[in-house]
Amino acid sequence: MTDKEKNLISKFLNLHYGDLVEVIHLEGQFVALGQKNTSKKLFLYEQKHNTCYVNSNVVIEPIFKMFNTDYQETYDFVKNWVKEKYGLDGDELVGLKPD
Repeated sequence: MTDKEKNLISKFLNLHYGDLVEVIHLEGQFVALGQKNTSKKLFLYEQKHNTCYVNSNVVIEPIFKMFNTDYQETYDFVKNWVKEKYGLDGDELVGLKPD
């Protein structure tokens, strides 16, 4: 992933997902982030397994389509972005495709 791609992806993430709010917080076990005025969850952090999950249909797939990026690089970049932006620091970022 080039520096230009990283910059553009960062701008994309900040534009579309830079103002997420906590929609669920279950006594430190789970933290879910979503957009205001919607029940759709985009990121979910599970403390027990120190894992962060992402709605890959909404967050990851558009990045693949727009920027034609590498699978692992994209997940690593989004993982670092969500850590810096929202403090969700899981050992890994796992994509889920909710129905």
